[in-house]
Amino acid sequence: MSIVDISFAIVALLVLLVGAGYFASLFSTWHSDQVDAPPTADPEVIALMDQKVHLLEDLRDLEMDFQMGKIPEPAYRRDKMRLEPLAIAVLKELERRGLGPKDDDSFLLDNDGEDLDVL
Repeated sequence: MSIVDISFAIVALLVLLVGAGYFASLFSTWHSDQVDAPPTADPEVIALMDQKVHLLEDLRDLEMDFQMGKIPEPAYRRDKMRLEPLAIAVLKELERRGLGPKDDDSFLLDNDGEDLDVL
C-alpha cells in the first residue's frame, strides 16, 4: 500500500467516525425529545401544573417571609391555612391523573409520605 492509500483510508475512517457520532447524537436528541415529552398536552393538566408551581412558590415565599420576620404570625397562619388546602388539592388531582408528586413537593408530606394535616 502506498502513502496515498493509507492516507485515504485514514481520512475515510475519520469521516465515518465523525458521521456516525453526528448521527448518534442526532438520534439521541430525537429520542430524548420523545421520551421526555409530557405524557399529555391536556389543557387541564397544564393548568394544574401551573397552579402547582405557583402555589408551592407562594408557600415557600410565605414560610421564608415569616422566618425572616417580614410578616406577623396571624397573617402567616391565615395565608398558610388558605394556601395549603389548595396546594394539596392540586397535588392530589395530579396524582389521580397519574402525575404523582415530584421531589419539590416533598415538603407537603410527612416522613411516611402521607399528607400533613398541618404543615
